[in-house]
Amino acid sequence: MHVLPQILCENIMLLDLSPEEAQKYIDGASSVLKYAPKLNSGPIPAGEETYYRGRIIDNPSNFIKETYLANQFHGQNGLGQAKFGYTDWNQARQEHINVHGKTEGSYQYALPNGQNYEVKYWADSDGFHQTDNRPEPVLVPVTDTPAVKAAKEAHQKAWEEAAAAARESGYNPEASEDQYDYKKYEHEGDGPTGPPRGFFYNVDYPVHLIVDKSEGHA
Repeated sequence: MHVLPQILCENIMLLDLSPEEAQKYIDGASSVLKYAPKLNSGPIPAGEETYYRGRIIDNPSNFIKETYLANQFHGQNGLGQAKFGYTDWNQARQEHINVHGKTEGSYQYALPNGQNYEVKYWADSDGFHQTDNRPEPVLVPVTDTPAVKAAKEAHQKAWEEAAAAARESGYNPEASEDQYDYKKYEHEGDGPTGPPRGFFYNVDYPVHLIVDKSEGHA
């Protein structure tokens, strides 16, 4: 497998690649989940208007400003294979689709209490599957309240009355498609032309986070 080292350290924006060129970049893109690294942390600059949870901060000395180097990438080879992913300060994801259409991916996220969860998933001819380290939920049977039960009964009655009225009017939802002119929606020349082409981009960008010193975060 040919790995291009610049994928891991440079911003790339290539929008017209041959399938072979695009595949090299796709193969070289990392599948490792990781959070964005912290670039710096410090006090909020004097005079800077800053918001926290939708409200302007009037006591900036109680907060700090952290900056992380986030990243996202996406590549497709024009022949069905694709890969994308991103990293942020508390979440990350990557997904790959091979030439046969099988999808494999994973994502992780961190909660304020420091708990880290990771999910791996794949989709194939047998359906969707996943494994994760999340705790099993405790399922509690749902019991309809009298109001909900009454609403369901009223909905069922209205549906049956509407269905009966439709049958009496002669409406047949399974009528032949001949009565519909699907041809009018067809347009000659629609769709891509020429040989398949691919693309790949990899972009780093700063993410700023305002943190309450009394709360902090994982």
